[in-house]
Amino acid sequence: MRRLGPLGRAALELAVWGVPVFPVFAPTGPGRCSCVSADCARPGKHPRVRRGVLEATRDPDQVREWWWRWPGASIGAATGSRFDVCDVDSEAGADAVRRLLAGEAAAGPMVRTGSGGWHLYVAPTGQGNRTGFLPGVDWRGRGGYVIVPPSAHAAGEVYRWVRPLTAERVPPAPAGLLAALAGPAAQRREPVRIAVEVTRYVQVAIDRECHMVAATPAPPAGGRNPAGRGRNDALNRAAFNLGQLVGAGLVDEQTVRGALDDAAGRCGLGVSEAARTIRSGMSAGIAHPRPTRAGGRR
Repeated sequence: MRRLGPLGRAALELAVWGVPVFPVFAPTGPGRCSCVSADCARPGKHPRVRRGVLEATRDPDQVREWWWRWPGASIGAATGSRFDVCDVDSEAGADAVRRLLAGEAAAGPMVRTGSGGWHLYVAPTGQGNRTGFLPGVDWRGRGGYVIVPPSAHAAGEVYRWVRPLTAERVPPAPAGLLAALAGPAAQRREPVRIAVEVTRYVQVAIDRECHMVAATPAPPAGGRNPAGRGRNDALNRAAFNLGQLVGAGLVDEQTVRGALDDAAGRCGLGVSEAARTIRSGMSAGIAHPRPTRAGGRR
């Protein structure tokens, strides 16, 4: 049997512990990515597999297959099932967390990220992803993912365990963090129940929107698209529609961006142009979440 390298062995160990994992493009130098795009917007951060975190698995055979194929792939670990992660991106964020904890220990596994930030691992809270719930601090929960050691960062450093993750239970989040995560009443949302039907719905929605983008023809040489709807328009509509699902807490923003990036590349859009369109469309969609009902029916 072929041997796995360090990244593959780490991914397999997580899967055996019940953590869903998937391969992520690895950085190849400062600001460069193994996706080989000359203008990658997220070097070393976007999934190698088409559905991103939706393909995360605990199946050892699948994990082996991925890392035999891509031995240098970084490791993406799905959040929200075995753990959530408090993602501290800056010293200001670390100060905000320390003040909020007021001496209460964050005793769970901890990672020093490749960019110099911190990942604090806590037991699942049922929350989705939250960006900037404290200054310089994000939350990765249901539908999200984080990069785990020993993956590399585009800044040139590697992610490393300060306190390792083990098969034992991850401790619950400190009360101060939970209070900040809940936030003001105006920002609270009822947790969305994630069922098999919802996951299937999200997968179908992503596939449908990305297929429409990828199939949009380029305009004729020297002219406009005869239908009057160019590739950017199609990408903007898809980003808005999928952004509504992100805003509703049904899927992770990183997964949607990765799928849209791929679709934009397949229809011939430049990376910078596509990134601007995706950012604009998704921001508008996230601001207008798609209404949901318990059990995943819409």
